[in-house]
Amino acid sequence: MDRFEIDGGVPLSGEVTISGAKNAALPILAATLMATGPCRLEGIPRLRDIRTILQILETPYGRASAVICHDLDFPVLLRQASQKGIGLIIGPADDWTEITPLHANMATVRAIESGFSLLRPTSDGRSLATDNRGRVIARLDYGDDAMVALLTPTPVTTLYGRVGDLFAWLCVFGMLLMFARAFAPSQRQSSNEISSGAT
Repeated sequence: MDRFEIDGGVPLSGEVTISGAKNAALPILAATLMATGPCRLEGIPRLRDIRTILQILETPYGRASAVICHDLDFPVLLRQASQKGIGLIIGPADDWTEITPLHANMATVRAIESGFSLLRPTSDGRSLATDNRGRVIARLDYGDDAMVALLTPTPVTTLYGRVGDLFAWLCVFGMLLMFARAFAPSQRQSSNEISSGAT
């Protein structure tokens, strides 16, 4: 646990901002799907916790869940969406100029990998709504305007959702085999050296 140690006789003054708890924020974000009006949530922390288990909201249209900002960068976390049949991920974010549109594009790749529709509102940067194939339904860049999108929370089964990183590891293994074969002495070269040595 973090702590502050203070030495000296100097009086302290000022304010400390306490951030919200991610485990409390995710269910609240998912519950906003059922609200009939606009919702404004404040104090949502920006934490990367790849071990977070996605909370599922059952709707009449399908399953939905929520993640926060940089969680959309982690395929392992979002693969759970595919395994649990989640068709819509809501991922509020706060981008800055240097990572826009890269961060939005990465989130779209995660949606394609795991077969879910994505709603990614941002306070700064690129807000995005995509279907489960990565097609952009709505996009808003640096706007204070409203973005409207019709998304269906219907999941799609994907290869990555089924096997995860297995294909990537098979590629690494295959590449190592190719390097080993390329740098290993060949049988033909050894037999040629023996023949020329015998004559």
